[in-house]
Amino acid sequence: MHLDVATTGKERENHANLLRLEVERLTLELRRLGASKILLFGSMARGRLDLFTDIDLLVVMHSNLPFVERCGWVYQKLMPRVDADIIVYTEQEFESLKDSPFLKKALAEGVVLYEANPA
Repeated sequence: MHLDVATTGKERENHANLLRLEVERLTLELRRLGASKILLFGSMARGRLDLFTDIDLLVVMHSNLPFVERCGWVYQKLMPRVDADIIVYTEQEFESLKDSPFLKKALAEGVVLYEANPA
């Protein structure tokens, strides 16, 4: 399939709009599920919105489920409409991992979408 520049530009714009709407929807749903912090990180947080951009969210919430089950439970509840990576930490996990290279980068480059009790 051949896409000309105008078609590609329109598709990029449509995808960017879909991403923005989905971030809003996911944020609202995560708040309803009890998230205390929601952080957008990755390419979308850096302003890169192209046809390959997905949504990367870091979520902090109370849960007694193990990490993998917790992330699976959140995906089932949210049913993302676009490609999304959603990492769900408990408050304790988040605090203990704050000095990890991954979290340092996510916190430095990310955009806080919601925080229940900002410091």
